[in-house]
Amino acid sequence: MHKRSILVLLLLNLITWLPAAQSVGEDSGKASGPVTLDGCLQSDNGHYMLVEKDGTPHQLTGAANKLKRLVDHQIEVTGEPTTETIDTSQAGIASSAAERRVFRVKTVTEKAKSCTAP
Repeated sequence: MHKRSILVLLLLNLITWLPAAQSVGEDSGKASGPVTLDGCLQSDNGHYMLVEKDGTPHQLTGAANKLKRLVDHQIEVTGEPTTETIDTSQAGIASSAAERRVFRVKTVTEKAKSCTAP
């Protein structure tokens, strides 16, 4: 009986602390303010990708009207890293979704008319 009480207390303690630990980890990954990225803008079927000089790619979302004319230019974008949910369901199969990391663009500045090689 005593062992069972200890086990119940340990489980209750774990249940209480686990959500708090998860929320701390989630918050620590968020930026505290706007983030600025610099790189070459590429496009594929209306999807925009910024590739930094070190080769790091960033899927961009938002500001498509500004980005469209700057494809293959060196640009600077300011915004915030985030995730978006996309529908991956197929006809006749159970619905499903996936999350992908994106960079939500707030401002765009052209730095050069062409991209520099990495």
